[in-house]
Amino acid sequence: MTKRVLVVDDSKIVCKGIKRILEDEGYSVDVAYSGEEGAGMLKKKDCRMAIIDLVLPGMDGVELCRLVKEKLTDAKIVLMSGYISKLKERKEEFDAIGGCKEVIEKPFESEKIISLANDFFEHGHGC
Repeated sequence: MTKRVLVVDDSKIVCKGIKRILEDEGYSVDVAYSGEEGAGMLKKKDCRMAIIDLVLPGMDGVELCRLVKEKLTDAKIVLMSGYISKLKERKEEFDAIGGCKEVIEKPFESEKIISLANDFFEHGHGC
């Protein structure tokens, strides 16, 4: 299984931080700064896991999660946000996507991202 992760967040600091954390663990990581850019990468890259911010310019995170699920049916999807109230508002929509997914709140410890990736790629857990 390809250990490629797509990270989508409009914050370059968040993207670069997650990229560094996962690359240090041996993962290949692509970053996008908008939902549209992330959607474009789905066509070009063979990612197996997507970590997506809820609040993005243009296409929001839930919409992008739907696209990921359509294109990569067995991918792990992680939706993240610093706005817990917005996560709660969109929970029903996110739950309806189905498949292998999780929600995390920002800020999070780097160990959380590593654990999510390792559980999925190395142990087949987390789904």
